[in-house]
Amino acid sequence: MNILQWVPNKGWGGGEKCVWELAAAIRERGDRVRVVLPPSDILKEKFAGYDTHTFSARGPYDFCAVARVARIVRRYRIDVIHTHLFKHANICLLARALFDLPVRIVMTRHLSRPAKNKLHYNWLYKHIDALIFVSTRARDRFLSSSPHIDGNKLHVVLNSIRLDSSSVSCKKFRQRENDNVVVLGFAGRIVPEKGLEFLLEVLADMKRESGSVFRLLIAGTGPADYRVLLENKIRQSGLQDWVRFVGFVSDTIAFFRQTDIAVLPSQVEEACSLTVLEAMVAGTAIVSSDGSQGEQLENGKEGILLEVGNKKGWTEHLKRLADDPKLRMKLGTAARTRYDHDFTFSQYIERIYWIYE
Repeated sequence: MNILQWVPNKGWGGGEKCVWELAAAIRERGDRVRVVLPPSDILKEKFAGYDTHTFSARGPYDFCAVARVARIVRRYRIDVIHTHLFKHANICLLARALFDLPVRIVMTRHLSRPAKNKLHYNWLYKHIDALIFVSTRARDRFLSSSPHIDGNKLHVVLNSIRLDSSSVSCKKFRQRENDNVVVLGFAGRIVPEKGLEFLLEVLADMKRESGSVFRLLIAGTGPADYRVLLENKIRQSGLQDWVRFVGFVSDTIAFFRQTDIAVLPSQVEEACSLTVLEAMVAGTAIVSSDGSQGEQLENGKEGILLEVGNKKGWTEHLKRLADDPKLRMKLGTAARTRYDHDFTFSQYIERIYWIYE
């Protein structure tokens, strides 16, 4: 089988990592994979060694991109195109229609939002072969606006992550800087919707009220002006000794193994968090805003899930976990067991291939 993957964005986030792991899995199965990349140094580096095509799509009716996709499909006899944005799916559908291409077109929807019902979206819904959602909640949010689409085209395949040999064990290896310090770990894009401002407010309250001492490690990158805003908030709250930015981390699982509690305080509904999966693999206790995470973790058994903005709940549960290392271990072990049972990459790729075929 010849498969063309189209990377959604120029940066490095969940959607881009999903394509990277799919491409590796396809090649490992003995099939051929080609990748369309937007111009980006980080993507060029990540996909080094793959057969790639670099170009941008200016919109869903970019006919230069349509022609380029058609040439790729014909020259390399592509059987399946897997896109991750509606813009790219529309371009591929136009290429198939205008050039009479025998190719199957599928798309993964990585967001949790209602469907759009403009005319060109309805055309896309009619002609796309399969639309994959990364959680049941994301699918239901899409359907909440009553789009005109055949329900047989809709599939739910929860995210997974590929593990290397260093990720097989869930043994913790953190060297404590101080036995009294409880280390919280955040990993992700440093942007407003991820809830770091909210988390800093929680920590400021806890500093005033709690006997526990916390260290928050923030892994990731984001806009410089937002980083400045967070740094100002840290100084104003007197949290300079409590918060540390560690920059981009290539091995998030190893990062979480060096923490006591993984935190995901998102202020928007996550479709299916890769960060949660990485913390599950690390065997780390998880406190997260509730969204589709309820499909990944059983609240109270495999992690703590809280309503968005529930400052009191965050404060109470962080204090409780800080004071109870056995509970942290119990939650982390249960989360890793859940990953091994329900979220392995072999299960994920088999479901994806069933849709491809």
